[in-house]
Amino acid sequence: MSYIDTLIEDMAWFHDGPSAVLSVLFPWGSGMMWPESTSRPSSDWLYAQMWTHTSADTNHANGNGFPWRDPGPYTGNQAPNTRVQQADLQMWWLLSNGVWVLGTHNPTPGDSLFEYNWSESTIVPGSWRDEGANGGGASILQLGYGSNNRLWHAWASPHLIPNNAVATVACMYSRLILDNPNGPDDRHLARILTGCAGDWYKNAYQYGVPWVVGPGGNITYMGYNRMRYVTNDWQLFSWYSNDRTSEATIRANPPPLIGLDRLNQQPGPDPEPFVPLVLPSRGNWFPKLTSGMNTWTTHGVANTPASKIRRRRGTKLWS
Repeated sequence: MSYIDTLIEDMAWFHDGPSAVLSVLFPWGSGMMWPESTSRPSSDWLYAQMWTHTSADTNHANGNGFPWRDPGPYTGNQAPNTRVQQADLQMWWLLSNGVWVLGTHNPTPGDSLFEYNWSESTIVPGSWRDEGANGGGASILQLGYGSNNRLWHAWASPHLIPNNAVATVACMYSRLILDNPNGPDDRHLARILTGCAGDWYKNAYQYGVPWVVGPGGNITYMGYNRMRYVTNDWQLFSWYSNDRTSEATIRANPPPLIGLDRLNQQPGPDPEPFVPLVLPSRGNWFPKLTSGMNTWTTHGVANTPASKIRRRRGTKLWS
């Protein structure tokens, strides 16, 4: 599947499973609502910021009837030797002239872990690890495991919105890796969901004005994508402004995302073994469409007893 298909599907399909945040904040936008995009409130909202949110799944929402794409079971993170790795947080803008420009790019996400109700952020010593020598970015250990009831909230740098921007794409890459390569491979027990999108900010955000959400505030969300399970292979997780950007536009003019080479590093299925065609060692070969009395007369075998001739798709084999 191409990265363009991922861009489209991340804004068209429902979430793989219920985020652990739903166990505290129910309902919560990026845990139960369909992927969406919201336009900039007005032209005086001059800045944007891309973010990611990553957490274990939860069984809290098992019976609520939402169309989770993965049937579960939703067991949370039961993998003490597993890390979630993320890299290349980025936001792109499509200009009115059809050119994509990079708004922001953070190769390495930060180490902020939030409580499920988003009441505070903290740093868990020993949890964050730089992965520059292991594919890039950074990783978090035991997210949502045991007493670590936190979600990983990372973001790229805020930046000015281009004056002639008509569409937006945000994305990053994520996979599961082992904390101790010599320890048990328990990644299949890590039920981790992640997604990304962004926020609109007023100019005042750049001058230290406290973040205020809601009427009269200086921050509002750009939308949500669908949350998907992180796997052992690198995956692209993406969001785009589907309120003002069509699938046809994305397919005809996709953004030149940073880090796409990671997706090519995943091993594909083994090719089918080549089996050479073995031709008969005896007989004369004729075109497949030749047949009839004239053909056999030409080769001097007309009226020969049938027991003396074998024919296989135009092949004459003498007995």
